[in-house]
Amino acid sequence: MKFESPKKKIAFFIPDFSMGGTLTLLKSLLSNLSKHFDLYVVVQKDIKGLDLNVTIFRLQTSNTLLSIFRLRTLCKKHRFMCVFSFMERANLISYIANLYLPCHSVLSVHNSPQQAFKHRTMLKRLASDFLYRSIKKQSPIVAVSEGISNELRKTYRLKNVTTIYNSIAKVTGVQNSDYQSPVLLTHCRLVRQKRLDILIDSVHKLRQKHQNFKLVIVGDGPLKAELNNKIDDLNCVNYVKVESNLNPDLVLKGSHIYLQSSKFEGFGIAMLEAMSFGLAVVAVDCDYGPREILKSKYGILVNDGQRSQIVDDLNNVLSKLLSDYKQIEKWRYLALEGADYFTSDKIIQKYIKLFNDLSK
Repeated sequence: MKFESPKKKIAFFIPDFSMGGTLTLLKSLLSNLSKHFDLYVVVQKDIKGLDLNVTIFRLQTSNTLLSIFRLRTLCKKHRFMCVFSFMERANLISYIANLYLPCHSVLSVHNSPQQAFKHRTMLKRLASDFLYRSIKKQSPIVAVSEGISNELRKTYRLKNVTTIYNSIAKVTGVQNSDYQSPVLLTHCRLVRQKRLDILIDSVHKLRQKHQNFKLVIVGDGPLKAELNNKIDDLNCVNYVKVESNLNPDLVLKGSHIYLQSSKFEGFGIAMLEAMSFGLAVVAVDCDYGPREILKSKYGILVNDGQRSQIVDDLNNVLSKLLSDYKQIEKWRYLALEGADYFTSDKIIQKYIKLFNDLSK
């Protein structure tokens, strides 16, 4: 009689469930890896009612030192093969918690460390810098873009870095072909990094030539009130909306053009999801995500630079698109073609290889 060896145990450590794009990635990994591994999720903070169809362990603390102790205890008890952590704080906790244990730490980096650290406290910058400079060779690092991988290699001389792009479940296809009132969309956290004020200024200027469009900003965050005040001040309330409680899929189905104006990105999973619904993409060419996804042929890149120039360039590109709906249609189908490179059935094989190599 042939006995199958038990599946290797993998724990995914995510600080909390409010991390939009990261949560999307976690759900994709759980769905696609469950046939190959025994999966668990570890969190510090929890949201009631979220069903991931796996066992969820709760550390019940936001304190870093206590989280390290409790995660280490958990790893000893359940004998995980590895802990895959999301973002810098979780990376630091997991790496220290698993020192000198047989459990591997797999760290994932979703943003440019140099850009992301600029606005953090000195203590957090020192902690993150310590982490990257002391990582041992046996701790793999997964970066979500080649740009981040190159930065980690250059800045911290790390050689154990692998690029694995974020993925989408499938390419859904163009949903709304009615161009009588085009919908421009962006979906993100309402924070400075996203430079949403630039989008508002650009469409305000665009309104001088085109009347039959609207911009929908889907997301929540600390700048919500400030953005709404700006919309009121510019008298844009009839065609610019900030929405926090809309179903993203429903909004994608009804939209035509996706906009991204970020100062920096790790990858840009929201943009990729928009492409899978056949939205034409207009994005500022920031480091690092847009150019790696669009490859200068699946969407329109606008040069990054002075704020006023970005506003003008976005306005000019959008004006041309709204003047010729056939151009919007062209870029929508190119977006679908580009999105197909990032479907989970293609990307997941890299994760399977990563985890299988650890178990050897």
